Amino acid sequence: MSDDTTTLHPIPTTQPQPVVAWLVVTAASTPGAVGRSFKISGEESVIGRSPEAQVRLMEEGVSRRHARIIRSAEGKFELTDLGSTNGTYLNGTRVGGPGRLDEGDRVQLGGQCSLRFTFKETSDGDENLREALAAAQVATFSLDLRSSVISWNETVERVVGAPAGTLSRTALPMGTSSTPTTGPTR
Repeated sequence: MSDDTTTLHPIPTTQPQPVVAWLVVTAASTPGAVGRSFKISGEESVIGRSPEAQVRLMEEGVSRRHARIIRSAEGKFELTDLGSTNGTYLNGTRVGGPGRLDEGDRVQLGGQCSLRFTFKETSDGDENLREALAAAQVATFSLDLRSSVISWNETVERVVGAPAGTLSRTALPMGTSSTPTTGPTR
């Protein structure tokens, strides 16, 4: 008699693959910040002005430890405010507790800094170009296709020959304009 026995072993359940996401700056008060991207790859990423923050934003209205993104074991991302002075908003709603992040969500920190949450890899080439243009003091524009809002950096005034402080720094919906006044009209 043969001793052919088969031992059955449970099939291990697959663990979720590490999911990577990005935050892309869509509006900012700092010249050249629009378009900058931050890779979110750890279990926790703090957003703020602190040198220890994984997503460091030197923006007006952003606290040193403003908010954090946590990645769950299932690969889901959640945004939480860390008691910031100016608040954290997810798609226009102030975050009171953890808020789930999905593709394309808009995160606003304070009054002027907005970011887009995405799972799509962003191009480092775009960021390098943006930084080079900012260093060369070249005017840059940004268009938010969802809201049709155009924003720009302060270098635009120099490029168009408008006196400093003449153009509004407030983003405008497409179809409206901000006409610089270059002196008294006759």
